[in-house]
Amino acid sequence: MDSVELAFERLHQREMQFLQNASPDDWHRYADNHNWNDRLDGLFWIVSQPDCDRATAMLTFWKGEPACYDFETEDEKMGEDEYGVAPMLRYIAERFNTTGYPRSEIAYDCLEDHGLNFPEYAAMGKAGRQADIKAIIERQQDIADPLVKLHPDLQLLRISGRKVGGYADKSDYYALFPDQVDDEGSEPSDTVAPRPQNFVPAAPSDASSRIRALRREGGASSEDAASPWLADRPSAASRDSDESEADAGLSAAMFDAFGLIVNMAGVGFGVGFAPKHLTTHSASPLLWVAAIVGIAYCSYAVFSNFRKMQRGVAALGLVIVPSWITTTTTIATLSGIGVGRTYLALLDNPAVTSFTRYGFMTAAGIGLLVLSIAMARILFIPRALRDV
Repeated sequence: MDSVELAFERLHQREMQFLQNASPDDWHRYADNHNWNDRLDGLFWIVSQPDCDRATAMLTFWKGEPACYDFETEDEKMGEDEYGVAPMLRYIAERFNTTGYPRSEIAYDCLEDHGLNFPEYAAMGKAGRQADIKAIIERQQDIADPLVKLHPDLQLLRISGRKVGGYADKSDYYALFPDQVDDEGSEPSDTVAPRPQNFVPAAPSDASSRIRALRREGGASSEDAASPWLADRPSAASRDSDESEADAGLSAAMFDAFGLIVNMAGVGFGVGFAPKHLTTHSASPLLWVAAIVGIAYCSYAVFSNFRKMQRGVAALGLVIVPSWITTTTTIATLSGIGVGRTYLALLDNPAVTSFTRYGFMTAAGIGLLVLSIAMARILFIPRALRDV
């Protein structure tokens, strides 16, 4: 290795040290300023990190000109060739279609981030990106593996967030970066981190991405996919079993949430209707017993559903924020009370026919079921969940 090669190897090792000690914002700035004629190890490392921002992955993907590569059929693993673009494009596409990039704090604009925002060229640049997206989607129509398809996020022209990088930032960015080595170079130090070989993205790190992944996984993936991070995945039978168990766990927890809301509405109806009805009408002891047993049963079912729902959510590594449980169950209870009081008023009004009363109860019952389904789903939106 001559002195020039040694100098460049030393610089590369210093770059890797810089990236390993830098923030995701600086990773974005590195990706924005990287010269693609140089080796791509730094970009490989960045897009494989759990904290890599979604905007950074989008920026890197489109700077790699994916319309020019048949990356979907690429067999080479990312990192085998330090100049290999196609394996990285496939890696990014697969990660968007599986765990995704949970961190999404940085803004992305396809015109500004790719130097296409000059007024006289902006329309042309936008049309060019849209044409690339269309060409990739058409090219992928005959590809069976869903993991390599162009994810909807990668089709966005812009995403909101903080402005990081850009042309005006270049001088400040280079002030942070390692100085260029001199022409003489030196032997690379044994203490610096070696070039990474394996790129294994972490599982989703927050409740939002965890739920998105659980709801997305379940479709069959190609067994021929030679992905750099799918290489060590379990067998198809094992993977399908794990995904089925996760999906079943999520469905069971949501069903328990539905039962919780329905029974809270039942308690509300009983509280709103039974006591006043029984005290203002001549009621036999049997009706009192039936009312008490009905309210008691619904109350017991509430606690039973709550415990099972909590256990199911905990098995997924999540917990429902208490304020969301309180809000949804309060809405269900008040709705039940409202239905009970309204039915009592109809019952006490001699001008109201039986058809009207029964019609109201039928409509109210359907309404409470729909409300319960909606409230149960609300309990499983990302904002209502957090990690254990």
